[in-house]
Amino acid sequence: MRRGPGRPRAGRYRVGAFGSSLWALLLVAALLGAAWVSSRPAADGPVPVETTTVTVGAGETVWSIARRTVPESAPAEVVERIRLLNGPDIAELRVGRVLRVPAAGRGLRG
Repeated sequence: MRRGPGRPRAGRYRVGAFGSSLWALLLVAALLGAAWVSSRPAADGPVPVETTTVTVGAGETVWSIARRTVPESAPAEVVERIRLLNGPDIAELRVGRVLRVPAAGRGLRG
């Protein structure tokens, strides 16, 4: 089979300048993403057994309260503990509500 002038060989692709730039950009983004993920501190400490109380502020969520009160623990585990401590209506947060939450740094549970 003969190739005409200017036609690439079968099985080869021409990427061009735009394609090369796009691949380089994707590679850099992947490397930066991997570096960012690996540089974040692991929040996998135990959830404290002892509790304290906090007052819900404007714009706060159960997740933000969990991260603020026990930053060394996984937020999902702290949220679950807050739900257990405060009952099923925890989803209806309002400013000024007092919640029982795990107390950071005291009576850790593994």
